[in-house]
Amino acid sequence: SLQGDLYQNIYPSEQVPDPWLFSDGREAIDKFGRSNRAMYAEFMGEELGYEGLEYEKPDRMKRYLALIDPSYFQASVKYYFRDRSADVAPVAVTPEEIEDLDDVVKCPDGSIIYDVEFRTRPQASADHDAMTAATVDYIARLEGFDTLSQTCCERFIRFLDYLDAKGIKVIFYLPAYHPFLYDTMKAKEDTYHCVFELEDWLKTLREERGIECYGSYSPYELGFTNEDFMDGLHLRKESIRRIIGTIE
Repeated sequence: SLQGDLYQNIYPSEQVPDPWLFSDGREAIDKFGRSNRAMYAEFMGEELGYEGLEYEKPDRMKRYLALIDPSYFQASVKYYFRDRSADVAPVAVTPEEIEDLDDVVKCPDGSIIYDVEFRTRPQASADHDAMTAATVDYIARLEGFDTLSQTCCERFIRFLDYLDAKGIKVIFYLPAYHPFLYDTMKAKEDTYHCVFELEDWLKTLREERGIECYGSYSPYELGFTNEDFMDGLHLRKESIRRIIGTIE
């Protein structure tokens, strides 16, 4: 997710359609370690019925055969009796404590709460990051995004059908870009035109399917300034709530 800082317990089911998810240049995601190809292929194969996505349904018999495999049994016994004194175990914390941790926390729903130092750093640092991101050859993960991928759009629609069949109400949340980045994309529209085309497509899809839509890639449409951002891509918690605080 572009937002990353969504904070959990946003209901019903919010879909954060980041622009690069509709590009065929999927390497842009993998390069940053933001995707799990195996889990993606498994879901697309098992749940959505796609074939040929580097996914092979596991042979359950192999699990039972492992039980009588001598080397597997020996490794299991060795693992059971190993010294665990240096292991780091998960620690339960309250929602109030999460807000003050010095570490990045990934929540069960996949959303991320950044460390308190990052969330409270000076605005000048946030603006510097945004300005730096706006001056590189391509804004994050948008390299090669020359056209909306028909394959990705079709898969997205099938995923919406999948959720609808399960009785899950979906909303779209479009997280804004920092004004520095958005201005750069508008100035180089020949390069970033797909970002704007995607928002138009999503809003058309919203109307066709009766899906509620919150936010916009444009900070100006939401009345945001640079002070609403922690860097070039991440809105502050209070600013997010200004967008989605009315969701019921």
